[in-house]
Amino acid sequence: MENVNTKNLYIKSWYLSELLIEERLAASKLHWKRIDRQFFFAVTPTTYDDVLDAIGPLNQENGSKIHESDIDYVNATEEEIEQQLNALYGENVVLSIVREEV
Repeated sequence: MENVNTKNLYIKSWYLSELLIEERLAASKLHWKRIDRQFFFAVTPTTYDDVLDAIGPLNQENGSKIHESDIDYVNATEEEIEQQLNALYGENVVLSIVREEV
């Protein structure tokens, strides 16, 4: 059973490209967000097993591990993510999230 504090499951692109993973996830009904090479999937205690089952085949083809995160990367803003990281690891470790200009 999952940790009650788990907010996201995530995978990193490994054998599959980021674009291919994005294409496959776009066709799914999962609530997800990409940050660099990582793909985060929002979970609750109720949806945890369903999300795990849904990403299992893609992850197996990708060859990476499925990780858990207590930080909400999917629903939080960049500032909220930064606050959560600073609270967890300290401001000396996490200074700020790099923001790309589009």
